[in-house]
Amino acid sequence: EGLAARVGELAAFQLAAVTAALTKFPNVDRVAYSTCSVHAAENEAVVAAALAAAPGWQLRPALPAWPRRGAPHAGLDLAQSDCLVRCDPAEDATNGFFVALFERGPERGPARKKRRVR
Repeated sequence: EGLAARVGELAAFQLAAVTAALTKFPNVDRVAYSTCSVHAAENEAVVAAALAAAPGWQLRPALPAWPRRGAPHAGLDLAQSDCLVRCDPAEDATNGFFVALFERGPERGPARKKRRVR
């Protein structure tokens, strides 16, 4: 199995997982999506597809002080890419990672009961 096929399989699973988090839990207001990958197919492509599949969600800046932001990608505008975090193995002494922070927008659909936290 080649790298491209493996990355494609992982990206499909990751998209299903993040889309489920955005659509199946009505009381969730924020979802963090993170990978230990440098591949755009698992990172920006998953984020763009998840936003398309889950209307009402938007990206918020993740780790705002981090210098490296998301790469330009089809389905994401520049402001959205700037909300994403990318880690470069050559510059950050890591194997690479990626972070996106989704936040439910103000148009939340039907009113939700707020749960009381004890």
